[in-house]
Amino acid sequence: SYVMDEGMFDHTVWAAPLADVSKETLPDDRRVAHASTPVMALVSPDGATLLLRRVTPSSTGMREIRYSLLPYAGGAEWPLPAAGVVRRAKWSDAQHIATQVTAGRGLRFAEVDVRSGAQRNVLDIADSLAVDFTSLANGWAWIPVSRDRIVVSENGRRKEYRPSDWFGGVSIVTADRDRHRVLFGGVGKATGDTGSVAMISLDDGRETRLATRFGENMRIVAVDGHEYGVAYEPAES
Repeated sequence: SYVMDEGMFDHTVWAAPLADVSKETLPDDRRVAHASTPVMALVSPDGATLLLRRVTPSSTGMREIRYSLLPYAGGAEWPLPAAGVVRRAKWSDAQHIATQVTAGRGLRFAEVDVRSGAQRNVLDIADSLAVDFTSLANGWAWIPVSRDRIVVSENGRRKEYRPSDWFGGVSIVTADRDRHRVLFGGVGKATGDTGSVAMISLDDGRETRLATRFGENMRIVAVDGHEYGVAYEPAES
């Protein structure tokens, strides 16, 4: 969250129980990150660790993205032990981070052990950009910059799934490994101010719409490893 005062941004991350958030009482001792540049955090599936993402100025005048990890209950912070310059990162399970790294003219996807830095499930692709990505048990799914399809590479085989005509474009994708499917979200073609979440079975390619709401941005989050929740951001009027 952030507040703006006299033209300055104040970005803060709290690690607090839902009860405190519902009461709008955020104790200062649960403030885990604070900066004038953007900072955010993702909670691990087991709730034990935070993945912190910071945007910091560099010596070249450009901004750099840096990732680190922090115990949810408090403790020492440590850098994400990933090779190369990580462009994006997200949890794939409680012990691994799914990473997107520039590799030559393309991208490299890899799952990184949060402690040892060991890599598994490595895939190089020719695309130099990906809107979103997610790790599968034996591969990856991602959305290219065209936003018109979901590309899946699994067990060395590549398939492409195009969403139904309702979608004007897709922007998020999340794997449901246990059910061998991917969940994705995007905005409607007709108005552009309504978002919908759907799933595609990787067994037969069938699409099922799950929820549609007024809003432009959304996020799909795992609730307990088996169920998923959707957070919508209302469209600006």
